[in-house]
Amino acid sequence: MQSRAMSLVESIANIVVGFVVAVLAQMMVFPLFGIEASFAQNLGVGIAFTAVSLARSYFLRRMFDGLSVKTTGEVRLDEDEIDIPGAESAGVPDSVLPGSPGGDEVATVRACQCTPMTAISAQQAGHRVDAGQKGGIAMHAVVRSYSGKGAKELFDVLEKRKTDVESLIRSVKGFVSYSLFRTADGGVSVTVCNDKAGTDESLQKARDWIKDNASNIGGGAPTVSEGPIILQLS
Repeated sequence: MQSRAMSLVESIANIVVGFVVAVLAQMMVFPLFGIEASFAQNLGVGIAFTAVSLARSYFLRRMFDGLSVKTTGEVRLDEDEIDIPGAESAGVPDSVLPGSPGGDEVATVRACQCTPMTAISAQQAGHRVDAGQKGGIAMHAVVRSYSGKGAKELFDVLEKRKTDVESLIRSVKGFVSYSLFRTADGGVSVTVCNDKAGTDESLQKARDWIKDNASNIGGGAPTVSEGPIILQLS
């Protein structure tokens, strides 16, 4: 599709050619109908009709051009309305810039419905996280396994106090995720943090909480396993 400037240029070229042809035709056709007109009169009549024809041609061109835009759902930017800052420094060749020799006169942008971009983690997006990295930082995990005397009773307390446990774990700096589940003879907790400092903090808070809230159960210390995450799926 054409820009307004190119539509005007095409219309002028068309009218100039039409004007010359019309004057010559008038000089040949008028006498056939008994109309005597001098050369100057033929020029005057030609100029009057040329002005009307120029306006008609231009406005019809713009009207149909606008209709085609609505039909295709495109947003058009004319060459005199678009500015691409830094195009030269970015290495964009002149031939592809709007209005340049050999390039499109009009830059066409497909209309689309876009949603604002929000920052979400790869886990929230359901993507795989290789090398246990979140934001370029290697994540760390710690697993606490409780079994033997008092283990089942401890998990009964943890289940009843889930709200307290959640508040405690979420307060850990660099917290990423936490899971707590029962086993046949007790239960297991899995904590993931941005780094080892976070998992160390979670270990200390877990010990302190059990000491303050479940020391009467008399359970043994958990078996602790920890290390850097190499793969996490969600």
